[in-house]
Amino acid sequence: MCCTVSVLDFGADPTGVADSAPAIQAALDSLNEAGCLYFPAGDYRLEETIDHALTGSWGGVTFRGDGPASRVVWHGGNNKPIFHVRGVGGVGWYSRVLFENFQIVGNCFTGSTPDGPVTALYTGVAAIQFGSSPEDATTGVCNPTVRNMLLRECGFGILGYYESDETAIYNNYIDRPEQYGIYNAHGGSGWWIRSNHISDGQASSTAIRLSLSSNIVEDNIIQGGAFSVGVQVDGGASEAKSFSIRNNYFESQTAGDYAIICYSADTGVIENNTFNGFPGAILIRLVGACNNVVIGANRHTQSAGLITSLIHSDSGCTHCMVTARQHNGFGHDDHRPLRLYRGI
Repeated sequence: MCCTVSVLDFGADPTGVADSAPAIQAALDSLNEAGCLYFPAGDYRLEETIDHALTGSWGGVTFRGDGPASRVVWHGGNNKPIFHVRGVGGVGWYSRVLFENFQIVGNCFTGSTPDGPVTALYTGVAAIQFGSSPEDATTGVCNPTVRNMLLRECGFGILGYYESDETAIYNNYIDRPEQYGIYNAHGGSGWWIRSNHISDGQASSTAIRLSLSSNIVEDNIIQGGAFSVGVQVDGGASEAKSFSIRNNYFESQTAGDYAIICYSADTGVIENNTFNGFPGAILIRLVGACNNVVIGANRHTQSAGLITSLIHSDSGCTHCMVTARQHNGFGHDDHRPLRLYRGI
């Protein structure tokens, strides 16, 4: 049986008054890259990043709490991760790290919350970061899982750098992200993003941004008044290909937002999504030299003014097509299958 260590056993303060980062780091280090780091119910103030450096093959700790009652609150400055998981010399390629059942608060949000108005203390803070940079593959972390987490008011909910492959992200609530809810920043292939709720991002934020290959975005809820983009797929040098965006619900009341935008992406399927609102928006936009993108049936329901286009593509797109009717929900379905149409 794997060893479980409570952060309280190493002196973490569950009242949120003292900095618990040294105690939590000591508890993590004691596990020697295996076992479970347990956060009992309480508030844990962090003034430094918790660093999980993987130096032995097949390592990886489970970070687990008692649900939202276990709350980690960031007080450590700008442009840092709260939890940083990284490989050393490529060892992270063989790891398996799990985050589940606790809450992380980044203090990166200005505006109204259920607890009243708040003012951002920081910017650019990642709740959970895998890897260290887009260029250094040796720091990547393969096979990580994030599930049943509450990630609030962070610059990035989940951030992945090269080469963090086979990443499973599901059943999380990511609330009020400052920049990105989930960002595969040239992080790796095989990201499975399912059944998450991402809400109320700040102005010009993006709920999910993807690169590299084999990304699956399915059964998510993306809603709020300030997202600029629901899902962004980066192609070109980032090599976004073999992606699936299916069965998601998108909602926005902000004029001009994009629900889904693809930049020179290759080989993807977009279908069975529901878009609610998006006044003055292009719901699905193919930019640059997209290739072999198939758009099946999707649905738009009007609640905040007319959209500009259901689908719009640039002239450089090749082998892209619409294979089913797009239903706009108020009596003007599009009946033009089997070709990609522009500037509707």
